[in-house]
Amino acid sequence: MKLDARTIRQKRQVYSVVASHFVTASPKKIRQGCAELSDGYGIDFPALSDKNALTPAMIREMHASGLVEFGAHSARHAYLGRLDNSETRCEITQSERATDLLTTQSVRFQP
Repeated sequence: MKLDARTIRQKRQVYSVVASHFVTASPKKIRQGCAELSDGYGIDFPALSDKNALTPAMIREMHASGLVEFGAHSARHAYLGRLDNSETRCEITQSERATDLLTTQSVRFQP
């Protein structure tokens, strides 16, 4: 499928289409979709993530300020309703552990 994304409006429409597919897709389908986008359009997802994601230092600084509260949700932003119980527990546990390490306090899952 080719989507026209020359204007800002078109880019927003494309984002909505792609995001709606990813929200309900299984982790395997998401990986496949990202690989296809990467191959077809030369998108480097790890580089984009590195460029746009909060760094551990940023998270620690924001948490220390007292102005931002961090909570655990899932490790990979997976749609938990699409995972089996074991995968869901793993997503939540990994998220809690990572958040605990970054904020140096106990953080529990917040649905």
